[in-house]
Order: sequence, then structure tokens, then C-alpha cells
Amino acid sequence: MKRGTAGRASRPMLARGARCFSTASAASALRTEALAVPLFINNKLVPSMATESIPVRCPATQDILAHTPIATASEMQAAVEAARAAFPKWSQTSVSNRARVMLKLQALIRERTDDLARLISDEHGKTLDDAKGDVFRGLEVVEYACSVPSLMMGETLPNVATDVDTHSYRVPLGVCAGIAPFNFPAMIPLWMFPLAVTTGNTY
Repeated sequence: MKRGTAGRASRPMLARGARCFSTASAASALRTEALAVPLFINNKLVPSMATESIPVRCPATQDILAHTPIATASEMQAAVEAARAAFPKWSQTSVSNRARVMLKLQALIRERTDDLARLISDEHGKTLDDAKGDVFRGLEVVEYACSVPSLMMGETLPNVATDVDTHSYRVPLGVCAGIAPFNFPAMIPLWMFPLAVTTGNTY
């Protein structure tokens, strides 16, 4: 620490772009070309035709890591139509087979937790430990979705009144959508689509 001319203590300035708090990987600082994030429609990665995009910056270095397109109305409609077309077959898929998809997903998340955490740290600025917690909290819901056969059981009550029985069923509704906030990029999407999909909806 050194004294200024007025006798007050002043702190040394940090170099612009210095990595002080985030555990963002050094690779992000070396990246020279930002990629355009594709859309995922009908089980395919599709380049967006959007003319506007949002830069994805590493908070630690201010490097632009990618450009996220602001999808057009026609692209949004294409995603909805793809989900609508998939709904009849998917909703008739046995609930046990739908649960098996989540079993595969939870295994992949466990296997790639470190990679996912590094991406979150690079793009969001969280520490690696915090980013791993973000992934883990989402993973818990994926694991919960694996028990969907018992979660979707209905109820029945015979003779609720004279000659009256009641029955309830849990059935798929159709196409679902989610709008997730920025602050938990893994956890909150994983709160949404695993249960929506395993209960027979498309997303």
C-alpha cells in the first residue's frame, strides 16, 4: 500500500481483465473466436436465422465466449410444432421406458459434472464449487423423475357415496415450455423438463 499526495492510503490498481475471484478456466482467456450457439429443434442442432444475438461474456476476463441468438418467431413455432408432432407417440410410451431415459440422463450428468461446472464458471462467473452445487441440485430432480412410475399413480375410492366410485388419473397434457432465470443455469432448467418429459409431455 502507498500514500497518495493527500496522505490517504490508496490500494494498488488491478490490471484490467485480471482473474481474481472467479475460477473460470484459463482457456476462456485464450479463445479467439466466439461461436454462435445453435438452436435445438426436432432432435437436431439448427443454426439460427436470427439477425440479433446476445454476447456470452466470461465475467472474469470479459472475453466473448459465444453469441446466443434471439430466436425468430418462426423458429419458436418450429420448435412448438416439433414438440406437438412428437407428443402422440411419446405420451403413449410406457412410463417405465420414459423413466429409463432419465436414468441415462442422470448417469451422463454425474459423468460430466466437472465439465458442466467449468462451463457455468466460464460463462456465469461462479466458483467451481458453487457451479457444481448448481448442477447437483438439478441432478436431484432428475433422480426424482426416475421414480415417475409411482409418482403417476392415480387414486380410487369405492363407494364414496351410494353406488358411486371415484377414480383419478394422471395423464400427459401436451407441449410444455419453460422460462428459466439466469442465476442458476443448470439447476432450474433441470427442475422443469425432466418431470415434464417423464410424465409424458413434450418440451
